[in-house]
Amino acid sequence: MFGTPRELATKVRRILDEIKIIRARNPAPVSQARQSAVLGRNTIDARVLDSILETHGDTAQGVYKASMGMAGLVHGILVGKQMGVATSITFAGSNEKATVAGQIVMTAEQIQNVLQALRRAGLDITAIQRRMSDDRPDFFFVSFWGHGRALDLAHSLRLALGTQLQ
Repeated sequence: MFGTPRELATKVRRILDEIKIIRARNPAPVSQARQSAVLGRNTIDARVLDSILETHGDTAQGVYKASMGMAGLVHGILVGKQMGVATSITFAGSNEKATVAGQIVMTAEQIQNVLQALRRAGLDITAIQRRMSDDRPDFFFVSFWGHGRALDLAHSLRLALGTQLQ
């Protein structure tokens, strides 16, 4: 947003007023998650996810976690996955009913392709952040989550990650 402080405050006030109107029309929160969809035990097949995501994840209590790093300079120091410049993906549930959440690290030039691939896959984008300063290249992090078949989710994420290579 651009403008004077008064103009910005007026725009924010309009947004807050619109939120109040929407909430008045829909007082009960809309939830896409159903309690019956939550499994008591996670049974994700890690080997299949590893092959699709082209990495090696860890499994603890049936929850699959994978991390893939990028290298870059932060304040002139070469850093990578161990310092948080990483894509992280977590799966829980079963092969047929899974939930995935994570974040993808990317450069400014990769943002649009990654976002479009995530949306085409039906994954929800929950945040876009630039957490570090003076980093080269500029690193951005997009957080996401979704649910569905584990294989479908993994293939969708592989496509989003593949856009970074184009």
